[in-house]
Amino acid sequence: MAIVKWDSGIGDGRVSFFISNQQIRANGLPVQFFAGNYYCQPGDTIEMQGDIVDPDGNIVTAINIPLTLKMPLVRHANGQPTTDEAYLNVTLVNGVITASGKIEKSGDWKILIERNNEALQRIGATWKLSAEDITFLA
Repeated sequence: MAIVKWDSGIGDGRVSFFISNQQIRANGLPVQFFAGNYYCQPGDTIEMQGDIVDPDGNIVTAINIPLTLKMPLVRHANGQPTTDEAYLNVTLVNGVITASGKIEKSGDWKILIERNNEALQRIGATWKLSAEDITFLA
């Protein structure tokens, strides 16, 4: 079982969980990954799914959020964030995270784990995700 681990650097006392068995697709097909980037086309429907696991690799089935959340993607230029954002719809059910949505514009789009952990904290989550940022080039 491959577990993606990374210390997000947020020393806020929340429990850290990891993402395992991550799958990323565009229009139902596996996304090409090269040089640290996932490649898709503007307008593609992005679908991501993975298990939220503890440090021992056990799925944390107690994680359930009873509504659809939004996961921000931030467009970057010259390695710096811009004010342009897109959002994926996210569900967390029985320890499985599922996200889907479209990247309408071309560019360098990033899912920033620290930004998403801040959003989780705002809704009262007592946990955070430890994962690497995800970059899409559309």
